Amino acid sequence: MTCEKKTIREVSVTAGRMLVNIPAIENRPHNFPAFLPTTAYGRTRNRRTKTRAEIANYLRDLADQLDSDGDVTLDLGGATVQLNPTNPIMFKVEGESDWSHGDTEAKQSIEFELVWWRDASTPDEGRLEIQD
Repeated sequence: MTCEKKTIREVSVTAGRMLVNIPAIENRPHNFPAFLPTTAYGRTRNRRTKTRAEIANYLRDLADQLDSDGDVTLDLGGATVQLNPTNPIMFKVEGESDWSHGDTEAKQSIEFELVWWRDASTPDEGRLEIQD
């Protein structure tokens, strides 16, 4: 029996925030660092306030790219990331509300997450290319 090492690619959208996170900790080689620098192995974040219409347009563009079966390019505000989602893709949707006693507002969010696996024998093969 052979064991293939794979790297997970995660893309999350939370009310205008994009999070790309690679590689998965559980698939990390024993000598791979537990805490990664922001972009060394393919992690980047972008948080910006946008209108509902701007978010809808961004998600429509993402949906069109997913529909085309080719690469998906994410615009992360000053950086771009190209991914090639492969089937099967796990799709998670979450609605959330956080409120504590004494608060005057509740923080609410909608989270979408797409997760797929890609063959990778080394950290470099699992690296996410982030273009500035």
